[in-house]
Amino acid sequence: MDIIIKRILILVGSIAAIFLLDYTCPIRTAYNFPCPGCGLTRAWFSFLNGNLSAAFSNHPLFWVIPILVLIFIFDDKIPPKYKKIIVSLSIILFILVYVYRIFTNTLI
Repeated sequence: MDIIIKRILILVGSIAAIFLLDYTCPIRTAYNFPCPGCGLTRAWFSFLNGNLSAAFSNHPLFWVIPILVLIFIFDDKIPPKYKKIIVSLSIILFILVYVYRIFTNTLI
């Protein structure tokens, strides 16, 4: 089977498991403290229901996830230099937003 199809199936299976198993953040569950990704699921539910302001309120970087998913799916077609830049910028953005949300007490 083509590698792209395998990667898409892995993503679809992961997303289905999250929704079917009523997934909660393991970091928040274990330590009672939110992780940098807390709010992403709620943000996507809000976005898919047409509530863009609630989506950004739940997690302002929800829009980065499709970019990272595309990088995962088309890993072999994207030059390593661009992958490294995009992933590094994403990590930096998530850390900056996380620190900001902690200090402004806007983590949900």
